[in-house]
Amino acid sequence: MVSLLNETVPLNDRDLERHVTVRLLDRNLAALRQVIVRADSGTITVRGTVTSFYLKQLCIQACRSVPGVVALVDELEVASIM
Repeated sequence: MVSLLNETVPLNDRDLERHVTVRLLDRNLAALRQVIVRADSGTITVRGTVTSFYLKQLCIQACRSVPGVVALVDELEVASIM
């Protein structure tokens, strides 16, 4: 888990999940549309499979940039498409 210093007005878990999901969709990458996002008291858990470490990093960076995210649990797996 990565703790973040993201000082903002706290959102409820449902709103935070929605904000993170929208941020991932804004990246306009098919692999990120499949990522499952869950929030619990400001801690975001991302789960799923992506095809490269680069996509994993893009996902993590996008989640961290959402105001209200105080910690991130990365459960993403990288699986080669070959």
